[in-house]
Amino acid sequence: MLAVGTVRGEVIVDDHGEPAVATVARMTLAADHRILDGADAAEFMMTLKSYLEAPITLLTCDYGDEGS
Repeated sequence: MLAVGTVRGEVIVDDHGEPAVATVARMTLAADHRILDGADAAEFMMTLKSYLEAPITLLTCDYGDEGS
């Protein structure tokens, strides 16, 4: 089960050590560890995060030889 919280601006420290406002969405994944390994759930969350941060990658993904 994936829970998605409110998207809002939060103060963060940027790469230069300066305060900045970033858009942040809180997400929580609940998984039954009898069925799903926690490492797989963590990998799913990291993949989801990367797609949300750079949605263009959904259009440019290389799916190998599928469809040939």
